[in-house]
Amino acid sequence: MAFFKSFPGGSLLHPYRLLKPHDSLSRERHRMLYHAFLYTRGESVAGDYLEFGIAAGRSLVYSWDICRKLGLERDLRFLGFDAFQGFPEPKGVDAQFTRFVKGDACHSRKTVEDNLRACGIPAERVVLVDGWYQDTLVPATRIAHDLHAARVVNIDCDLYDSAILALEFIAPIVSDGAVILFDDWYCYRGDPDRGEMRAAREWQLAHPGIRLIRWKGYANVGQSFIVSRQKEDSEK
Repeated sequence: MAFFKSFPGGSLLHPYRLLKPHDSLSRERHRMLYHAFLYTRGESVAGDYLEFGIAAGRSLVYSWDICRKLGLERDLRFLGFDAFQGFPEPKGVDAQFTRFVKGDACHSRKTVEDNLRACGIPAERVVLVDGWYQDTLVPATRIAHDLHAARVVNIDCDLYDSAILALEFIAPIVSDGAVILFDDWYCYRGDPDRGEMRAAREWQLAHPGIRLIRWKGYANVGQSFIVSRQKEDSEK
């Protein structure tokens, strides 16, 4: 990933300037994450940061740096979920569009760990959950990592099958007032019956106590929402 430059010998550069967004879409993603953490701080929303689809780790770096600046880095944990094998085989409605191909956007776990370390993020503050979502996004994972609340959720997994699994995983723990970022909301030419848009619609139908309040668009195809939970639902 060009964002993380290297010395000729292969070691990653560490200076703070590498945390700066390097193109217009990256700047918008950085800005969106900043607003998400700023909003949840102002609204006293509790919980951790969960990211589904890590790529090389740039959004994890952004989130850590933003929380450090906002004085939040000790108030939450940073959890990333990825198979580290690129996209799975697109199936069903996702297979009808050729933008996403099996194996694309593949970055190894070691690459991510090296990038996080190079940017000064303590290893103990980031949890990387390795595996395909159908295997890892299960209740046992929430128990194993003592997950009880999520304040900012970044869904960057593009495909319907992946997004619906991510949403079902967070359903019991996403906080009232949390911010969910759908990084690929308007992919598939804005078709509401594909990708993340379809997943969100079906998820809300399955969980009528959870409403997604449309908030800010960002980075060309991204869309953010604020979670509104009915009181009786949030207290379960």
